[in-house]
Amino acid sequence: MPQIAGLMAMSAVAGIVGTASSGFVMDRFGATWVLPVYLAGAAAAITVIATMDLDSVWTPLAFAALGFLYNSGWGALNALCSIMYPPEMRATGVACSIGAGKVGGMIGPVIGGVLIAAQWDLTPILLIAAVPEFVAAAAVLVLFMLRRTQPVPAPAV
Repeated sequence: MPQIAGLMAMSAVAGIVGTASSGFVMDRFGATWVLPVYLAGAAAAITVIATMDLDSVWTPLAFAALGFLYNSGWGALNALCSIMYPPEMRATGVACSIGAGKVGGMIGPVIGGVLIAAQWDLTPILLIAAVPEFVAAAAVLVLFMLRRTQPVPAPAV
């Protein structure tokens, strides 16, 4: 597929736009709603790409949507970590979450390479890649629900 470089470039540019705009969008509509939508939307975009004809006229839009939603979601997770952890453990919490993301960033391509070496088709590999996005969206929703049910601590006197 000779046009894959252009599709990846389009995804990257859309990712830059998404990352740059995600803070504004979350401030406007609230991270509680926006972040799970970004993550689930990225999973949906991966699923669409996995099941579509890559020679379709819609392919560039699907790759742009993936870049926008994926980068917006995962970039916003870093910001979320900085506000979710209490101040006394914020640096450790953010560093651990970034470290966990980097481990996933190393393991994911290894799994993809193993599946390719095992002669898997592109569709199931991409569908497997969508799973962490769906899991992340569900985890963020659960996190917001748990945080909402916790009592607010009394201010220090």
